Amino acid sequence: MKRLTLIFSLVCWHLVTLAQDPVYKSIDKTSGLPSNTIYDIFQDADGFMWIGHDKGLSKYDGFRFIHYQNEEQRGRPISNLLQDNTGKIWCQNFVGQFFYIENDSLKYCKQIEPTGMYSPAGMLGGNTLVSVGANVLRYLNTESMTYTQKSINGFSTSHFTFSNENYYYFFNKNTGELIISDVTGNLRAENAPLRSDYFFVLPLKSGTHYMPKYPDNEDNLINWSKEKTVFKFPNKTFIQNARIINDSLMAIVTSTGFYLFADSFEPTSTSDFHFFKGKNTSTITQDSEGNWWIGTLNEGILFVPNLTTRRNFENQSFTAIRTNKRNNSIFIGTANNQVLEYSHKSNELKTLFSNELNQEVITIFYDSASEDIGYASNNVYFYPKNKKAIIKEGSIKDIHKLDNSHYIVAASGFVGIYSNDKNDVKNKWINAYKDLGSFIGTDSVQFRLNNKEVRARALAITEDVVYVATTNGLLAYSLNGQTEIKYKGKSVIAADLESYKNTVYAVSFNDGLLKVEDGEIKKIFAPDQNTVAGIFKLKIVKDIAWMLTENNLIAYDLKENTIKLIDQTTGLPMDDLRDFSIMNDTVFMVGNKGLVYFSATISSVSEVKPNLIINSLIANRNKKDLSDKITLSSNENDIVINYSVIGYKAGNNIRVEYNINNSEWRLLENNNRELRLASLAPGNYSIGLRAGNYHTTGTKQVQINFIISKPLYLEVWFISLSLTLLFIFIYLHYKQRLAKIRYQNKLETNRLELEKELQQSLLASIKAQMNPHFIYNSLSSIHAFVYSDDKENAIKYLDRFSELTRKVLELSGHESILLSEEIELLETYISLEKMRFGETFQSSITCSDNIDVHFVRLPSMIIQPFVENAIKHGLLHRKGHKQLNISFTREKNDILITIEDNGVGRKTSGELKSNKNKKHASFSISANKKRLELLNAKKKNTIGLLIVDKTNEMGRGIGTKVLINIPTQFS
Repeated sequence: MKRLTLIFSLVCWHLVTLAQDPVYKSIDKTSGLPSNTIYDIFQDADGFMWIGHDKGLSKYDGFRFIHYQNEEQRGRPISNLLQDNTGKIWCQNFVGQFFYIENDSLKYCKQIEPTGMYSPAGMLGGNTLVSVGANVLRYLNTESMTYTQKSINGFSTSHFTFSNENYYYFFNKNTGELIISDVTGNLRAENAPLRSDYFFVLPLKSGTHYMPKYPDNEDNLINWSKEKTVFKFPNKTFIQNARIINDSLMAIVTSTGFYLFADSFEPTSTSDFHFFKGKNTSTITQDSEGNWWIGTLNEGILFVPNLTTRRNFENQSFTAIRTNKRNNSIFIGTANNQVLEYSHKSNELKTLFSNELNQEVITIFYDSASEDIGYASNNVYFYPKNKKAIIKEGSIKDIHKLDNSHYIVAASGFVGIYSNDKNDVKNKWINAYKDLGSFIGTDSVQFRLNNKEVRARALAITEDVVYVATTNGLLAYSLNGQTEIKYKGKSVIAADLESYKNTVYAVSFNDGLLKVEDGEIKKIFAPDQNTVAGIFKLKIVKDIAWMLTENNLIAYDLKENTIKLIDQTTGLPMDDLRDFSIMNDTVFMVGNKGLVYFSATISSVSEVKPNLIINSLIANRNKKDLSDKITLSSNENDIVINYSVIGYKAGNNIRVEYNINNSEWRLLENNNRELRLASLAPGNYSIGLRAGNYHTTGTKQVQINFIISKPLYLEVWFISLSLTLLFIFIYLHYKQRLAKIRYQNKLETNRLELEKELQQSLLASIKAQMNPHFIYNSLSSIHAFVYSDDKENAIKYLDRFSELTRKVLELSGHESILLSEEIELLETYISLEKMRFGETFQSSITCSDNIDVHFVRLPSMIIQPFVENAIKHGLLHRKGHKQLNISFTREKNDILITIEDNGVGRKTSGELKSNKNKKHASFSISANKKRLELLNAKKKNTIGLLIVDKTNEMGRGIGTKVLINIPTQFS
């Protein structure tokens, strides 16, 4: 095998870091913050963070930013954030304009005239905004918005004022006095020890302190009450801000980080009181959860959950770690095949081993007794003290020392034993497994315990057993052979093993913390899957089992059976943490962003429960006032509840649930802050919301109530009115329907009566046609022909008489007949009358060419009665030539029938026949007229009848003309 070139020395290079900064998360433009230039940070009473920056004002709830601007702003940068008793947020830009947040909108305060320069204001008593102007001290009552001012002769504004809840401090440069105002406007003056143009006034419990903006050897931090300098800042320090934190700490913010002092101005720690030395910090605050928010002038906000959790070598990627208690140092493996040694006390990092192959270090071995050291990356490297290095191929995952001359390794493919002395190859393990295992080729240094492939990942050794965690289960190698140890009959897939006080402990991705006792596995700790995701590293120190997971660190007390959870809420970074170790009560962790360390006695996960706040309720895109009782119309049923969860430590590790009308709690997605309820039915709604960390119980339930009104058609009064109207409508409809039925019944009765009368009229017409006189006359004519032995005419007359009788009876059953049938009937009837009257009787029937006799229909037997009357009452009494003319003509849409005779006329006929056939005549005429009335009943187009008496110059009757007008659409 080609020997690799190695660099090995006690000290190859040193890296002395200038900053061991606390672990922080950046909140900047990439997070949604409009600007990375921060001037002020403030937490309001509800927990929201307000940020004054170079682009204006923003509100932050840990999830999203809301930005505010006002069109009257003369300058965009905002600072000097305050809150009054009414909840309004006050701020000021750098030209002296004051603004405030009300109803989630930035409003301009016109009562305070801008001075053209920036001088911080104070909020006294919770409702009085105090600020300085040219020769005046200005007071604004933020509740009533009333403004007053107090003149001060010879006064000029100061950039550096300070205030607390009770007093407002500012410096009069003209007189060299410190002016102190209370909420009522009472003033008192004190002589100041400094006459510098720019300095800070810090009234603390330990006395009033003065601090110049540019400290030097002559002017520095002075306790004026004791007349002594209490702290000297390094030369060229530029102080940008000073804040009192929780009435107990003083933070001095500079262009090279910030200093944190106790109230007495003693450093909070003998070594750690200057933080973020490489950052240009501008402001600082601590929120209600204990998180630190540090504003910078070029890097946004540094969010620090815990100042005691530190990070070093942030730009390097570390992969493995092992403690060196002999030297109080730690060995660190890197992603580029180096092994480094780090001294926590001196903060020095030196290179021990470096390899030209760019492979990450997987594990590091160190035996403090023999000072043997080794590590595995692409190969395994052993460096026994005072012996030649051993380098072997193999993907090694774990290394332990078996005895003074042998190492045992867990590899991807085998479990092997390496000897560091070729002259002392044999040991009891190799002898015990000589039949099962084998040396690798002719290499007497490398021995495999099993010829079968075993994918091993971790080892633990007791006095007489070697335990191996493999991908197929937990194996135990003893001098008597190999066995698998199972848990409740199932193979245990362990991620890591640890031997502690001759007992082997294991961690499993799914089963938690286990231990092997009397050849059996017992479960000690089973993590909540919502809290812990995949344990993969285990270390046991001082009866505490430390377990590294994908998102936190668990400390389990084996004696007390208690658990401590360390995650991002206690400052643990959300990096790709790979390994950890514990030394001198300090936990060291390595990952892709260097080295993280903190005290092993660090507090558990913060029990500060997230605070859920309902911001707005939007119904159909219309925002509703939460201060009023919310009543919505029936169509306002698409609801969006916008909420915030104040839990900055928890970050994304927040569980939000909701219920409706005390129903079962349902989990909301954590990728937004909205609850959407679509198409809700009318009714009363009580929406409950609660939030919590996955490892704590939920917060107190937050409730929002609203009513969705019923539609108009579901209201009681509307239903009652509708039922009443419906009843009235049904009643009227029933009444109308009943009247209609009665009317229809009446019409039907009338129709039946008309049909009855029509039938009677038709029978009367038949009777008129077939009257006894006609039959008698016809039979007499037949008799005469027979008597005169005129058999031919008798037979002919009898044939025509029977034909006429048949046609009358046949056509009487139809309401209408063709004109051709009517003409045929008339011709038959007239022919009989001609045979009776002789040659003196002449007739004619004519029809216009524009009339289709085979298409036009007429009421049946409507003409024959008038022809009969013309013959019997007109022509019968005329002597000499008798003429009867019948014509059919078309006039527009009507058929005009003309029946004309040259008889004696109706008047003469009436006189002659006054004593004969009186009843028959009146019956025939009246029946015909009655039938016409029935036919015309309720018809739009009616049959017209006109009888004209023809007379001569002497007034004597010379005939009759009957005109019948029948519409073609009549039938």
